[in-house]
Amino acid sequence: IVSRSFPVQSNEDYVWSLHVAPHGKSPELRDYISVCLVMESKKQSDVCSTSMDATHAPTSLIPARFRCSLLDQKGRIAHTN
Repeated sequence: IVSRSFPVQSNEDYVWSLHVAPHGKSPELRDYISVCLVMESKKQSDVCSTSMDATHAPTSLIPARFRCSLLDQKGRIAHTN
């Protein structure tokens, strides 16, 4: 399995995507994959153009929201946040 990202839905501010990747960080978890639903700001390029002395943080600095699950080889959820 290779890492894949699938766009799910978007509006003018945010994009939702589904990320699927092998969870190979430790030998005990090599048979699991990580599946995450992620909401990210589309305004990432605005961060560079924003003044450092601005009184309000740009919306692009809002952390991405995500829901992740570890699935075993049979597709069963082993862990979710």
